[in-house]
Amino acid sequence: ANAGSSITAGGTIDIDDPFDVVLAGQGLSANGDISVVALNDVDLTAGKVFSKPGSVSILADSDGSTAGEFTMFANTSLTAKRSVTLSGQSLSLQAVTAGTGVDFDAADFIDIDRKIQTTSGIGDLRAGGDLFVDAEVAVSTGSGALSLVADSDSDGDGDLLIAQTANSTVSSRDGALTLSGENVFLGSDNFVGL
Repeated sequence: ANAGSSITAGGTIDIDDPFDVVLAGQGLSANGDISVVALNDVDLTAGKVFSKPGSVSILADSDGSTAGEFTMFANTSLTAKRSVTLSGQSLSLQAVTAGTGVDFDAADFIDIDRKIQTTSGIGDLRAGGDLFVDAEVAVSTGSGALSLVADSDSDGDGDLLIAQTANSTVSSRDGALTLSGENVFLGSDNFVGL
Protein backbone atom coordinates (compact mmCIF):
# COMPACT_ATOMS: atom_id res chain seq x y z
CA ALA A 1 0.00 0.00 0.00
CA ASN A 2 1.23 3.50 -0.73
CA ALA A 3 1.70 6.25 1.85
CA GLY A 4 -1.82 7.66 1.39
CA SER A 5 -3.74 4.38 1.53
CA SER A 6 -5.83 3.11 4.42
CA ILE A 7 -8.40 0.46 5.24
CA THR A 8 -11.56 1.84 6.87
CA ALA A 9 -14.65 -0.14 7.85
CA GLY A 10 -18.02 0.82 9.29
CA GLY A 11 -17.98 -2.52 11.13
CA THR A 12 -15.20 -4.98 11.93
CA ILE A 13 -11.91 -5.66 10.15
CA ASP A 14 -10.61 -9.26 10.06
CA ILE A 15 -7.31 -10.19 8.41
CA ASP A 16 -7.04 -13.94 8.85
CA ASP A 17 -3.95 -16.10 8.62
CA PRO A 18 -1.86 -15.18 5.59
CA PHE A 19 1.84 -15.93 5.99
CA ASP A 20 2.93 -12.32 6.74
CA VAL A 21 0.92 -9.12 7.27
CA VAL A 22 2.42 -5.68 6.61
CA LEU A 23 0.25 -2.72 7.64
CA ALA A 24 1.48 0.50 6.02
CA GLY A 25 0.05 3.71 4.61
CA GLN A 26 -2.47 5.30 7.00
CA GLY A 27 -3.23 1.95 8.71
CA LEU A 28 -6.59 0.47 9.78
CA SER A 29 -9.66 2.21 11.20
CA ALA A 30 -12.91 0.48 12.20
CA ASN A 31 -16.21 1.16 13.94
CA GLY A 32 -15.96 -2.36 15.34
CA ASP A 33 -13.31 -4.82 16.47
CA ILE A 34 -10.05 -5.27 14.55
CA SER A 35 -8.44 -8.72 14.36
CA VAL A 36 -5.17 -9.55 12.57
CA VAL A 37 -3.85 -13.14 12.57
CA ALA A 38 -0.71 -14.30 10.74
CA LEU A 39 1.23 -17.55 10.59
CA ASN A 40 4.47 -15.57 10.69
CA ASP A 41 5.12 -11.82 11.17
CA VAL A 42 2.82 -8.84 11.58
CA ASP A 43 4.53 -5.49 10.93
CA LEU A 44 2.94 -2.07 11.48
CA THR A 45 5.36 0.00 9.40
CA ALA A 46 3.37 3.25 9.21
CA GLY A 47 0.12 4.80 10.39
CA LYS A 48 -2.13 3.57 13.14
CA VAL A 49 -4.60 0.85 14.03
CA PHE A 50 -7.72 2.45 15.54
CA SER A 51 -10.96 0.87 16.79
CA LYS A 52 -13.30 3.65 17.96
CA PRO A 53 -15.82 1.50 19.86
CA GLY A 54 -14.16 -1.91 19.94
CA SER A 55 -11.06 -3.99 20.64
CA VAL A 56 -7.84 -4.68 18.75
CA SER A 57 -6.35 -8.18 18.65
CA ILE A 58 -3.10 -9.03 16.84
CA LEU A 59 -1.68 -12.55 16.80
CA ALA A 60 1.64 -13.28 15.08
CA ASP A 61 3.04 -16.82 14.94
CA SER A 62 -0.46 -18.34 15.01
CA ASP A 63 0.94 -21.81 14.27
CA GLY A 64 3.35 -21.68 17.24
CA SER A 65 6.41 -22.29 15.03
CA THR A 66 8.39 -19.64 16.99
CA ALA A 67 9.00 -17.67 13.80
CA GLY A 68 6.34 -14.95 14.05
CA GLU A 69 6.95 -11.51 15.56
CA PHE A 70 4.76 -8.42 15.94
CA THR A 71 6.74 -5.25 15.27
CA MET A 72 5.59 -1.63 15.47
CA PHE A 73 7.89 0.77 13.67
CA ALA A 74 8.65 4.31 14.92
CA ASN A 75 5.68 6.74 15.00
CA THR A 76 3.02 4.02 14.77
CA SER A 77 0.20 3.47 17.27
CA LEU A 78 -2.61 1.14 18.35
CA THR A 79 -5.75 2.59 19.96
CA ALA A 80 -8.92 0.84 21.12
CA LYS A 81 -11.93 2.00 23.12
CA ARG A 82 -11.98 -1.43 24.75
CA SER A 83 -9.00 -3.81 25.03
CA VAL A 84 -5.77 -4.44 23.10
CA THR A 85 -4.51 -8.04 22.94
CA LEU A 86 -1.12 -8.79 21.37
CA SER A 87 0.60 -12.15 21.04
CA GLY A 88 3.56 -13.61 19.18
CA GLN A 89 7.03 -15.05 19.51
CA SER A 90 8.21 -11.49 20.30
CA LEU A 91 6.59 -8.05 20.54
CA SER A 92 8.39 -4.79 19.67
CA LEU A 93 6.00 -2.02 20.66
CA GLN A 94 5.45 1.70 20.18
CA ALA A 95 2.39 3.64 21.47
CA VAL A 96 -0.60 1.56 22.65
CA THR A 97 -3.74 3.03 24.28
CA ALA A 98 -6.69 0.95 25.46
CA GLY A 99 -9.85 1.78 27.38
CA THR A 100 -10.46 -1.43 29.31
CA GLY A 101 -7.16 -3.32 29.45
CA VAL A 102 -4.06 -4.57 27.69
CA ASP A 103 -3.00 -8.21 27.44
CA PHE A 104 0.43 -8.85 25.86
CA ASP A 105 1.98 -12.32 25.66
CA ALA A 106 5.30 -13.20 23.98
CA ALA A 107 7.06 -16.54 24.01
CA ASP A 108 10.42 -14.73 23.78
CA PHE A 109 10.77 -10.98 24.49
CA ILE A 110 8.72 -7.80 24.75
CA ASP A 111 10.38 -4.45 24.00
CA ILE A 112 8.44 -1.26 24.86
CA ASP A 113 9.77 2.02 23.43
CA ARG A 114 6.74 4.35 23.76
CA LYS A 115 3.83 4.81 26.16
CA ILE A 116 1.53 1.86 26.88
CA GLN A 117 -1.64 2.94 28.68
CA THR A 118 -5.00 1.53 29.66
CA THR A 119 -7.40 4.01 31.20
CA SER A 120 -9.07 1.29 33.27
CA GLY A 121 -9.08 -2.46 33.57
CA ILE A 122 -5.99 -4.64 33.88
CA GLY A 123 -2.56 -4.37 32.32
CA ASP A 124 -1.05 -7.85 31.92
CA LEU A 125 2.32 -8.11 30.11
CA ARG A 126 4.07 -11.52 29.98
CA ALA A 127 7.33 -12.46 28.24
CA GLY A 128 8.90 -15.91 28.27
CA GLY A 129 12.26 -14.18 27.98
CA ASP A 130 13.22 -10.57 28.71
CA LEU A 131 10.76 -7.69 29.10
CA PHE A 132 12.31 -4.30 28.27
CA VAL A 133 10.50 -1.11 29.39
CA ASP A 134 11.99 2.19 28.17
CA ALA A 135 8.81 4.29 28.29
CA GLU A 136 5.71 4.76 30.44
CA VAL A 137 3.45 1.79 31.20
CA ALA A 138 0.33 2.74 33.17
CA VAL A 139 -3.18 1.94 34.33
CA SER A 140 -4.24 5.59 34.60
CA THR A 141 -7.65 5.43 36.33
CA GLY A 142 -9.60 3.05 38.51
CA SER A 143 -8.31 0.16 40.57
CA GLY A 144 -6.97 -2.04 37.78
CA ALA A 145 -3.82 -4.02 38.48
CA LEU A 146 -0.65 -3.83 36.39
CA SER A 147 1.55 -6.89 36.03
CA LEU A 148 4.90 -7.05 34.18
CA VAL A 149 6.28 -10.59 34.14
CA ALA A 150 9.53 -11.66 32.48
CA ASP A 151 10.47 -15.37 32.42
CA SER A 152 6.75 -16.23 32.34
CA ASP A 153 7.64 -19.76 31.23
CA SER A 154 9.71 -20.19 34.46
CA ASP A 155 12.75 -21.61 32.65
CA GLY A 156 15.11 -19.29 34.57
CA ASP A 157 15.91 -17.17 31.53
CA GLY A 158 14.18 -13.79 31.40
CA ASP A 159 14.82 -10.45 33.07
CA LEU A 160 12.56 -7.46 33.63
CA LEU A 161 14.61 -4.41 32.58
CA ILE A 162 13.08 -0.99 33.31
CA ALA A 163 14.75 2.31 32.31
CA GLN A 164 17.91 0.83 30.87
CA THR A 165 18.05 3.14 27.81
CA ALA A 166 15.46 5.86 28.65
CA ASN A 167 13.66 7.29 31.69
CA SER A 168 10.61 5.15 32.42
CA THR A 169 7.51 5.11 34.62
CA VAL A 170 5.49 2.04 35.59
CA SER A 171 2.32 2.81 37.53
CA SER A 172 -1.13 1.64 38.51
CA ARG A 173 -3.11 4.56 39.90
CA ASP A 174 -5.20 2.72 42.50
CA GLY A 175 -4.41 -0.95 41.84
CA ALA A 176 -1.70 -3.48 42.59
CA LEU A 177 1.62 -3.43 40.77
CA THR A 178 3.49 -6.71 40.17
CA LEU A 179 7.02 -6.82 38.75
CA SER A 180 8.79 -10.16 38.35
CA GLY A 181 11.45 -11.99 36.39
CA GLU A 182 14.59 -14.03 36.87
CA ASN A 183 16.15 -10.64 37.71
CA VAL A 184 14.46 -7.23 37.97
CA PHE A 185 16.51 -4.14 37.01
CA LEU A 186 15.10 -0.69 37.85
CA GLY A 187 16.99 2.23 36.34
CA SER A 188 20.63 2.43 35.31
CA ASP A 189 23.56 4.79 35.72
CA ASN A 190 22.00 7.19 33.20
CA PHE A 191 18.23 6.69 33.47
CA VAL A 192 15.56 6.68 36.19
CA GLY A 193 12.85 4.04 36.50
CA LEU A 194 9.59 3.72 38.42
